Amino acid sequence: MQLTALMIALLEFIVIGALPKIFFRKDGRYNLMWLMTGAPYLVTAVALLATYLGHLACWIDLGSEASAIMQAAGALLCMIGFALMCVTINSHRVPLALWHQDNDAPQSIVTWGAYKHIRHPFYTSFLLALIGGVLIAPSYVTTLSLIYGIGIMTITAI
Repeated sequence: MQLTALMIALLEFIVIGALPKIFFRKDGRYNLMWLMTGAPYLVTAVALLATYLGHLACWIDLGSEASAIMQAAGALLCMIGFALMCVTINSHRVPLALWHQDNDAPQSIVTWGAYKHIRHPFYTSFLLALIGGVLIAPSYVTTLSLIYGIGIMTITAI
């Protein structure tokens, strides 16, 4: 696995994990839904580290040319996701509510910035990170995290 691809992906997962502490309002308490929604990002980050350390096998040889192309594509998706996350944060005049917390309803609906073009830009950036993780380290763990992440974000968005 390319160290550069790993570092780019891990940086994005660290920022995703830090968002509740640095950006979102914390009127409510973290609940089960919050944990369920955040789980695939932690699992994917751990899987990437485990793959790099040789503790998790991938579907393809990580030293092959095809793998190098996939890892570069995965790192690019992570960078695009990170950029979208930054644009989305900049679209907000006030911190967002963590919608899945009790007593933490949104104060307003945002229709400018990233939201003018994408209904759920945070979710899109998070999905780009998960897809990037699968491309960087294609394993059952990263693939299942992606599938679970799509499912739980769909449920949450509804």
